[in-house]
Amino acid sequence: SKLRLTALISFLATRVQKNERIVVFMSTCDGVDFHFKLFSQMQSIVPGEKGNEELNEFKSKPGIFGSSCSLHRLHGNIQHKERNQIMSQFSNIDDLKKRGSILITTDVAARGLNLPSVDWIVQYDPPCETADYIHRAGRAARAGKAGHALLFLLPSEMQYIEVLNIRGLKTLTALSLSSTLQAAAKICPETTSEGIDRSSASKSNSTRLGEAFVCAVQLRLEDCILNDDKQYKESLSKKILPNGGDKEERRKKRREAKNAVGPLLESARLAFAAYIRSYSTKEKSVRHIFSARALHLGHVAKSFALREQPKELSKAQRSKRISAKITSANDGTLKSTGRKRSVQLAFGKSQDENSTKKGNFVEEFDIKLGSRSDNPEMADSNRRHRNIGNIKANMFAMASKMEEGDMEFF
Repeated sequence: SKLRLTALISFLATRVQKNERIVVFMSTCDGVDFHFKLFSQMQSIVPGEKGNEELNEFKSKPGIFGSSCSLHRLHGNIQHKERNQIMSQFSNIDDLKKRGSILITTDVAARGLNLPSVDWIVQYDPPCETADYIHRAGRAARAGKAGHALLFLLPSEMQYIEVLNIRGLKTLTALSLSSTLQAAAKICPETTSEGIDRSSASKSNSTRLGEAFVCAVQLRLEDCILNDDKQYKESLSKKILPNGGDKEERRKKRREAKNAVGPLLESARLAFAAYIRSYSTKEKSVRHIFSARALHLGHVAKSFALREQPKELSKAQRSKRISAKITSANDGTLKSTGRKRSVQLAFGKSQDENSTKKGNFVEEFDIKLGSRSDNPEMADSNRRHRNIGNIKANMFAMASKMEEGDMEFF
């Protein structure tokens, strides 16, 4: 699993050289955002694009594949207006033959979209439901044209091939990883030479060129994330005036700048956590194949270009959740929607006011029940209503404890 990302880049490099159009499906929105940001901020591994005037006319921001390829992203959290712009850019007829194009998306593009002239469908993350495999692959080979589909699977997930065979997909063939890496190494000789210098591989040994290419690309990916984090912290430090404002305020800002996390590193952490959680969303018939317990978390972290250990990643995510919970509790916003809590649901009032409200409620409830207690036939009914009153009173007491921080709710 630690070669997933470098294998994806190697495959895309061989396809972009032929000006092909590829749609890469991922399971989470965080994964789409991270890979799009990473590929866009990476230095190009494609050689000799500076002298190509035909490619420079697009005036696009160079990414990992340079100006010879356009990068796009699409998922359900993007506004509808921006989605239409992305679709029009990806479906631009002028780009169909001049350069390659890559669309990184979730299953929002698996149905109902007519993507013109798509050559390859890459299912980087297996679908949550087996039926979605057909819908994803159906984005290529439309209107009588040829197309191909590629599915990434870990060695522990190879049993999924049998599931696809049972569903009628019996013409599946394996793509050699070593041949893909070697082909990418020949296309990007500068990156391969960099990997040879850093590793023990020899230029005369052609079978080790793929390993050298993977080594160089992995180091570039990790350095890109670390440099972005370093630049972000430096930019925050520069905003702190040496003699401006209160001393305690400056000290607080320095502490925040030291503990800050760069946007690319934060995106990588979110994508890592979302990838682990996505395994629990698989349909029940294949859940024994896609087990999160079978994952090597260290290798998975490496596939997201993270040098941190999984234990450190979990600590960072836990501290972020706690700080976000405290912030949302203070300003009364909901994490899911970002809107203010309803007045009836917000427990932001003082303890005295809550206790007074609780006492008034119980007292009023008891008075209403007392007016009926003279009727012998209502004795059992009154007893049940008193139990309900006690339950509601306990709910108010529990809410007060949650507000004070005496207990946690999971």
